[in-house]
Amino acid sequence: MIEMMRDRTSLIRRLAVVPLALLALSGVGCSRGGAAGGDEEAAPVVASAELQAHVNVVAAVQGELPVFRRALGVVVAPRQAIARVSSRIAGVIASVDVVDGQEVAEGAVLAKLDAPAATEALARATASLASADADLRRATQGGLDGTQAELDLGAAQADLLARQTRQEASRQEALLAESFTSEKAATEARQAADAAERASRAAAEKSRVFRDTGRSAELARLQAAVDQVRAELHTAELDAGATIVRAPCGGRISKLDATVGRVVERGAALADVASSSATAVRVGLAPRDVNGVLLGAVVVVPRVDGASCTGHVTSIGGATDPDTGLIPIEALLDASPPPSTLPRIGESIRAEITSGPPARGILVPVAALSFVDDKATVVTVDENAITHATPVRVLARTTESAIVVGDGIREGTDVVIAGNFKLPDGAHVVPDRVK
Repeated sequence: MIEMMRDRTSLIRRLAVVPLALLALSGVGCSRGGAAGGDEEAAPVVASAELQAHVNVVAAVQGELPVFRRALGVVVAPRQAIARVSSRIAGVIASVDVVDGQEVAEGAVLAKLDAPAATEALARATASLASADADLRRATQGGLDGTQAELDLGAAQADLLARQTRQEASRQEALLAESFTSEKAATEARQAADAAERASRAAAEKSRVFRDTGRSAELARLQAAVDQVRAELHTAELDAGATIVRAPCGGRISKLDATVGRVVERGAALADVASSSATAVRVGLAPRDVNGVLLGAVVVVPRVDGASCTGHVTSIGGATDPDTGLIPIEALLDASPPPSTLPRIGESIRAEITSGPPARGILVPVAALSFVDDKATVVTVDENAITHATPVRVLARTTESAIVVGDGIREGTDVVIAGNFKLPDGAHVVPDRVK
């Protein structure tokens, strides 16, 4: 029995050695692995300026997009719909081309306005654009060289006058020393010399500043003036076109408020056009978004097939709905699409309502925009293929394009539309231009 106990104790001791040995071997392996890891060189860190990522870019251009107010609403049942026709400008009714109860087609002329202010504004904007274009053309074709030459000549003449007056002051000082002139004459000569030297320094500084920074600043000012006048001309053209009042839809003249000789203000009601088979939509806008939406404004309602229906605003509520806090707006859809393609009665829809003149500025693809906390950024690529994260403000956008403004982006600037995998600012890239 004692012998059996000794054999069992020996076996237990031998079995205990095995895991200890394995543990020791494991430790050796770990230590060797750690040493090997320490001997290996760390992976090199590539600086952002050395990145060679391929990106797709397009050049930003000048453009314009319509400004929309987006709203949710519902399609209402067909009923006797009234399209209110209002004057978009102030003027005097020169002629009325329809009578009460007459059937009219969409786009038919209802009346014509005599609006001297609109005509004068169009002529003034046209002349201003011609003048601004001429100023910019002269500047880019050497006009600024003439300005620089005039400033240089003025500086040279001022310097010559300063030297002459200083010589005269010295002569008067010498005559005073010999008592051949008066103290007053010498003092006046010194004062004239000091004034001429100040004028000479000012002329030289003006010439230098224009040479260093004034040329580019003047070109930028002239281009901004041209852009501003173009926007004014666009508005004037819209107002001039509004002198012809047209039916927003086909139907019957149910009420005619237009009489020859009547003085009307902007937004004055001129006629009601009734359609017996019409589809309308009713939407709601926040009070702050109603500004700029006028009677007759275009309304776009997307269809299921990807196309869209259009219509015109026929009524704008005067107070907010107590349940929603929104201003109710109704629009009559055009009857040009087949009835089967119009939204179904009771169907919820989203609508886009034109508001004010179109937005003008730098046009970029929507793919170039990235948003963080509702703040938009466009990645631009300079002539050295270096990226720059450029904050922008979006003025208007569609599903494909957007009008943006911001420092660092102008017409011709390359913007990244694909391949921007959160590139760091200042990264060196390989731009592939997309046509």
